[in-house]
Amino acid sequence: WGLAVRVGVGWDSGEWTISDKAGMLTFLRQHVDFPKTNAANDHRYCNLIIQRRRLPCTPTHDFINAHPRQIRNICSRGGRCYSRYNQCDSKAAYKLTRCRLVRRNPGARCVYRGRSETRRIRLACDNERLPVRLVRVL
Repeated sequence: WGLAVRVGVGWDSGEWTISDKAGMLTFLRQHVDFPKTNAANDHRYCNLIIQRRRLPCTPTHDFINAHPRQIRNICSRGGRCYSRYNQCDSKAAYKLTRCRLVRRNPGARCVYRGRSETRRIRLACDNERLPVRLVRVL
């Protein structure tokens, strides 16, 4: 795997490298937060992480609070994959924080409400079996 690149998500050196595709790095930035960022509650967590990562104001943001190695495993033996769509359903449930838009303030940041859940997930995987998109929470 070579040289590790960190994009604001926690992982051990050597797991994700500069040779990996931009799609996977975007996936990590948009959907993975491990260990989970400290915040007073899930509402503050959502607003903090969305602002820190400069994510767009969209109706929803879902963050997987699991180690990237576990998430990557979904695209291989840790998931049930459907080759027709390059999508894999996790066999295990994962800790998630789900953020829902409450208020869109013109010219200012948006306000989100958060909720912790433990659910299975469906990922889109590239040809190298790396996660590139969170398709849905199951």
